[in-house]
Amino acid sequence: MRVLGLVSSGRKDGNTNTLVDTILEGAKSKGHVTKKVFLADFKIHPIGDCATCREAGACVIDDDFDKVMNEALEADCIIFGTPVYWWGPSAQLKTFMDRWVCRATFDKNGSSMSKMLGKKYVLAVPHQNKQLSATRLLFAMMEDSLDFLQMVCLSKIQTVAEGRNEASNDQAALRHAFELGARMTEVESMKKPTGSVTFNFANPEQVAEVSTFKWSQPT
Repeated sequence: MRVLGLVSSGRKDGNTNTLVDTILEGAKSKGHVTKKVFLADFKIHPIGDCATCREAGACVIDDDFDKVMNEALEADCIIFGTPVYWWGPSAQLKTFMDRWVCRATFDKNGSSMSKMLGKKYVLAVPHQNKQLSATRLLFAMMEDSLDFLQMVCLSKIQTVAEGRNEASNDQAALRHAFELGARMTEVESMKKPTGSVTFNFANPEQVAEVSTFKWSQPT
């Protein structure tokens, strides 16, 4: 399985990158082919006037979006890594997600939509807010969007990380993130979103809020 990690934080050595890296390490330990992309390395403009694109019959924005999108289309599983900003994803990830509308609409023969069908994904989200509910809107937005594309949610992982490198010192988060990547094979045969894995982590003082690890097999 080809696993792509999309790091949408503007900080390359931060908590988001740590989570994505650790998941990729777990996947690589089981023989999966892994690759990581920093969205901030690419020039991706916000979505523009859709009417203009409809008239042209193609997206008229000239930037690096297709370079990243083509990587996503080639992957079997995508790890979406983002910090929480105003209860939503980073601007880099939101802009990238918005541009999918253009690609899905104007791709010849609907190839990008068909290639997303059954593709797996993971959400990896560190956040400064000590409440685990801080991710509720971000998770809802991403899950609804990717469900529309008929992708499969393998897991969601979140950790409270107030400091710049706090996730690097969260051994519980790192252990479960690695396991998450290593267990991808167990659900590789899933073709529709019928099961998921959810890990939630917090600092020791929030231990009462930590959800138990649940593994839901496809029904």
